[in-house]
Formats: sequence, C-alpha cells, structure tokens
Amino acid sequence: RGVFLKSALDRVWNVQGLEISHDAFEYVKKNITSNVKYGDLLNHVYGKEEFDLVAFWDSIEHIANPKAYLLKAYNMLKPGGIIVITTDIYDSLFGWLSRIIYKISFGLIRWPVKRVYIPYNSFYFTTKTFNKILTDSGFSIIKQKRFNYPISKINLNNFELPILFIPFDTYKQ
Repeated sequence: RGVFLKSALDRVWNVQGLEISHDAFEYVKKNITSNVKYGDLLNHVYGKEEFDLVAFWDSIEHIANPKAYLLKAYNMLKPGGIIVITTDIYDSLFGWLSRIIYKISFGLIRWPVKRVYIPYNSFYFTTKTFNKILTDSGFSIIKQKRFNYPISKINLNNFELPILFIPFDTYKQ
C-alpha cells in the first residue's frame, strides 16, 4: 500500500513504484504517488543498472519463482546498489517442530503446520534458504535485521505462543 514509497518521498527521493495488486496500485496512485505502475516485475522493461535501490516489501514470499525476481532486481541495480527485502522467516522451534511432524507423518498430521504457516505464501524461508537464494542471485548480504512477527496474524493458544518465539538457531540440527 505504498508505505515504503511514502517514506522515500518524505525523504525527497525520486521514486518509482510497481504494484502487482490492482487494489494496492489504485490506492498508491491516488494517495501516495502517480509514479507507480501496475503489473508484474518480470513483465516490465527496466534498464540495466537503472536504480540505486530496489525493495520487495512483504512480497517475495508470495512469488512462485523468487529467484527470477531477484535476478531481475540485481540487473536493475546500479553498481553498489542495494536491495531491501522484508519477508517472513520461519526460524523458530515451533516452525521446525511443525515441519518435522508434517514430514514424519507423511503429511497426515497438519495441525502444527496450519498453525504456523500462512496459506498465502508460496515460500517459507529460513535464514539459511533465504541467504542462499540471495547469494545465488548475485547479492552480498550486508545487514539483516529480525523483527517479531505480528501475533495477530498467527492463531496460537497460550501453550503454543511461547514456543513460537524460541529461536531455532539456538538448537543444533
């Protein structure tokens, strides 16, 4: 809905938005900036090394082939350009347990997976898988910052909730 574009405009940046959701596109065009296009990144022509920054704001996890988008973004960036991505990362003990239970039950036990994993995502990245797709696309990771996921998006009971926030990286596989 143009949050990043608005922030960039407030800092007097020259911005260009691209929105795949028609409703979000209309909102951004009406309320934030007219310098926004509607459609899919892979279907738009951008110049090589055209941008200083490319952002994927809560979107890369919904894309069927995120590597194709990252490769395109890499080519769109000027030398020294930056990519900013916000996405869900599933590095928690609860997420790990959910995957294990699902796998060892051959998909018969789905309760934990349904509790943690968002049905609208195409990908459920861990730090390891996310870093791999970034480096495989040509990017060097400069900084990563974790944010707590909004509890309102996760339907957990009082027993499940504390388990969700135990970082998986404290446990050895």
